[in-house]
Amino acid sequence: MENYTLSLEPAIDKSEPLHSIQLDSNVIHMNVKTGSKVANLVNYAIKQFEEDSLNQITWNGTGDALNKVVACAEIMKKKIKNLYQINKIGFARTEEQWKSNLENLRDIRIVREIPRICIIISKTPLDPNESGYQISSTVKDLFNQRLQNKPRTKDTDKNAQKSIETDESIYVKKKKPKNKN
Repeated sequence: MENYTLSLEPAIDKSEPLHSIQLDSNVIHMNVKTGSKVANLVNYAIKQFEEDSLNQITWNGTGDALNKVVACAEIMKKKIKNLYQINKIGFARTEEQWKSNLENLRDIRIVREIPRICIIISKTPLDPNESGYQISSTVKDLFNQRLQNKPRTKDTDKNAQKSIETDESIYVKKKKPKNKN
């Protein structure tokens, strides 16, 4: 690459919007970078979300910042209950032009596709038919929902009890009392 120089033209961003969801007019867009501090972002977002009359917030990030975007959204959902969420993932496509320093070399065009994510969090219900829709629930709520959807029989109750006993036996070794009859 010593025979090439990066063009002075800015990289062309050919990425399309991740979602076409209609957002409120006073929504906050939190753009997370790799060097961002999660605690600072979350504290600011929660403060704005609670003080202002905001109903929605978006968490956006690309590349190496994806894990921080997810962490921010999850921490926020843990601190503020009963939130609705839509996750959208995609790619940001950028093009760079490299000019040749030598006459016999062609110019190079580099196209990169960088993963990106947008997490929309709302106090008001969002469209449940939208792909990536998620309602904020605790593990207990999810377990109860699964039990409600599954028909209960004596066999399923026995199997559930056996699995609970097996899971506990990993941590505490139980000895069954011997009958001396």
